[in-house]
Amino acid sequence: MAKKKKNVKKRRIKKSRLIIIVFLLLISIFSLSFLFKLLFISEADDKNGKENDVKDNQQKKVELEHLSLDNENSDHKFKVLIDPGHGGSDTGTKGVDGVLEKDICLSIGKKVAGALSQYDDLEVILTRSEDTYVSGADRIKMANSQNVDAVISIEANAQSGRNDAYGTETYYKQNEVADSENLAKSIQSTICLYLNTRDRGIYPSNLEILKNTDMASALVEVGFITNEKETKKLKTESYQNKMAEGIAQGILRYIDSKNK
Repeated sequence: MAKKKKNVKKRRIKKSRLIIIVFLLLISIFSLSFLFKLLFISEADDKNGKENDVKDNQQKKVELEHLSLDNENSDHKFKVLIDPGHGGSDTGTKGVDGVLEKDICLSIGKKVAGALSQYDDLEVILTRSEDTYVSGADRIKMANSQNVDAVISIEANAQSGRNDAYGTETYYKQNEVADSENLAKSIQSTICLYLNTRDRGIYPSNLEILKNTDMASALVEVGFITNEKETKKLKTESYQNKMAEGIAQGILRYIDSKNK
């Protein structure tokens, strides 16, 4: 009988050891799994961080490029005319939810002028700073009589019969001033760096403000107010700020290229 009890005791000891071993194995598996997750998350974060750094550096490169304008070879300040389209009784297109083109143009135009006014070697002129009517002839006269170096008109686009068109496009003076195309390219490409907007390209045009001014000129169509999604963005302060900064930095890049 004594021997039988001893055998039972030995079997119990073996069973307890087995439980301990299983427990230790589970801890090891859990630890390895946890370490793997940490390494995976760390690698993903590093990858995302590098991607974000590239994007940030691209934007910073654009911004830093224009912190100092070199006008040593110029006897006067570079004059820029910002022309917010429509105004007063000329409402422009009435878009989604009753949004008026004239209001979008004025808001973005004033923000562009504000961004450019920070530079001492620039002189910025607005064709209108309030909701007032200014004729096309008066806008052209203002540009030509004040001998401005560049004209940038700001408009909002519209689609007839449909509402699926979206994105930004820029027009430039056709067959007259070569600099107009360079101005349009600089503005359009910089807007697309600042905003996740569809790049609709640049096009020559005989629009009145482009055709009848004597200097480099471009007209920016900031977006479609007949497109519901794009109109919602164009109404927001943050989107308008980015659009204005993109236009302003595009103008500055153009000026820098002329001074090189």
